[in-house]
Amino acid sequence: MYEAAIKNLRRKISRKARFFQSHTNLYVFGASDQSRNVIKLLREKNLSVSYIVDNNTGKQGMFFYGIKVISPQEIQNISDSSNSFVICSSFWREMTRQLLREGVNQRQILVLSPERPYAHLLVYSVYKQIRGKHIYERIIRQYPNRPILICPYTGTGDIYLIGTLLQQYLTANNIYDYVFAVVSSACKKVAQLFGIRNIIQLKSTDECGYLMQYYVFHDDCQLKILNDCWPEVYTNRTEWIRGLHGLNFTEMFRRFVFELDEKAEPIAPALPAEKDKVQKLLDTYGLKGEKTVVLSPYSNTLADLPNAFWEEVANRLKQKGYSVCTNTGKTSETAVKGTVAVFVPFNLAIQFLNAAGGFIGVRSGFCDVISSSTAKKVILYDANNYFYNCSAYEYFSLNEMGLCSDAVEIQYHSNQYLESIDKILNCF
Repeated sequence: MYEAAIKNLRRKISRKARFFQSHTNLYVFGASDQSRNVIKLLREKNLSVSYIVDNNTGKQGMFFYGIKVISPQEIQNISDSSNSFVICSSFWREMTRQLLREGVNQRQILVLSPERPYAHLLVYSVYKQIRGKHIYERIIRQYPNRPILICPYTGTGDIYLIGTLLQQYLTANNIYDYVFAVVSSACKKVAQLFGIRNIIQLKSTDECGYLMQYYVFHDDCQLKILNDCWPEVYTNRTEWIRGLHGLNFTEMFRRFVFELDEKAEPIAPALPAEKDKVQKLLDTYGLKGEKTVVLSPYSNTLADLPNAFWEEVANRLKQKGYSVCTNTGKTSETAVKGTVAVFVPFNLAIQFLNAAGGFIGVRSGFCDVISSSTAKKVILYDANNYFYNCSAYEYFSLNEMGLCSDAVEIQYHSNQYLESIDKILNCF
């Protein structure tokens, strides 16, 4: 979602305070990225979601932000007046009709994503091109006669993978100077790990969208999109072949973004040891060198696990004599109960993990960033989590991507996730 859309959502939720006060059990209909944003914003208001509801049997039983995905049929007394349903989806009409058929009152349904009237689309497109032209001209005034390499998504995993292949692309194309545009401070920090030059941070994801709209209609625009898909670029729709015939995350970028041959392997950043800084972090948080496990329970894209799982893992690790901390990169990310909340900057993450000794996390962009660490790395994937044409494990496996060869990668089943704890703990 663009930042303007998120701000709009936040305003709508604030205006509907009476709706949320009128009901006890809050459900979000649809397990999607849009619903993730809704849940984040609801949590800002200290509103807790009971369950995520989805008709897709492949998603049912999974967890997103620790919230279980269930089928509509699993809701007891679905039409009870204590229940409320929040919908943020382009299929809101169908979802609303389904709930009404189940006897849910219209007053119990809150739709947060009405579609933009078609009459406004042309005007909005022209507006975005004009804004994009100003942004493009602003960049080339500062960095004239240089191609702009733009990373349109906020995922740190995308930026890390780009960094591992970028120098080989530059060499192959005789590019000696360039501008590297990102859309968040986290992305900028990851890019800096690789010594990338002339990094500019666009003011918002909306600015990125405007720039893309300008690019689509101007052939003379010196811009290279460093991603295998951007919805507004009609020639850039390779997302639909993700996962086919072994086309994993690395392979998609290697072939279709950078157009490199199979000999081009990801190259991890060379980082200083920073022993004093790392030791200071360990001492500050009261953690044991070589006997600490870092938990990373949060993911913005893939499925995750409930608090009960992480609390059990933490307790059993402590019984084994480990100190345990939780990687908390955002204010919305809290430490697992009984663990220390730790924020480690990206430029020390690998060195910190090397000194700590252990890492357990659901697959996320942070896993890419720490992939070259020598720590024992256990990466968790929901076996039912699919990404386009293959499982999330097949597409995002760190080992198969070539980011490392020593990760212990475990697939779990949502309804039997506690059974994977023994397998995890056997690694320590």
